[in-house]
Amino acid sequence: MKLRFYYPLPIKMEFEGKRYGLRLTAANVLRYLELCDDPEGLTFEEVTEIGFGWLVKGGQKLPPYKKAELLDRIFKEYINPPKKRLKGQKNQSVVSFGYDSGFIYSAFMEAYGIDLWEQAQKMHWCKFLALFEGLPENCILRQIMGIRAQPIPVPNGHNQEEIQRITELKALYALPSKTTAEETQNGWEALFNFLERRAKE
Repeated sequence: MKLRFYYPLPIKMEFEGKRYGLRLTAANVLRYLELCDDPEGLTFEEVTEIGFGWLVKGGQKLPPYKKAELLDRIFKEYINPPKKRLKGQKNQSVVSFGYDSGFIYSAFMEAYGIDLWEQAQKMHWCKFLALFEGLPENCILRQIMGIRAQPIPVPNGHNQEEIQRITELKALYALPSKTTAEETQNGWEALFNFLERRAKE
């Protein structure tokens, strides 16, 4: 969904003839994304129940597969961020909302004077995402994202120092490595594929 500030923020969604309230605060969405990226041994049904309770008002009597369908729609219509700003060369991740939370906090404070520890429980996800997308190029987070996305130059006999500098910076700010095939995907894509796959079972 493209955010338009001259329309109301999404607080409800119609699903199979009924309207459900949404709890799309930045804190709720980010906690659920983190849970889906690292479920810590929880089953799909348990993750669905937890996420549904965080993001949806009512609907607790819906069967698990219907809850998964509703969560999938919420993510596709309201939460799915523009992936072009979360990816670098060769489709690698350049930011993690969990791992980089300290940099995100300082970037919001520096750029907007917003204390996310105080505002994340109140701020709508669409507002958070719009502000995240608009972070200035000179803030530390955007610089780190640029380092992660920057390719290492091909050696030409004259750029060894530049290659060493870039390699050291990329190692310093590298995201934690993941081990499984699904974990190597960006956390967002893993979540959407996860929900879609299980909802069809």
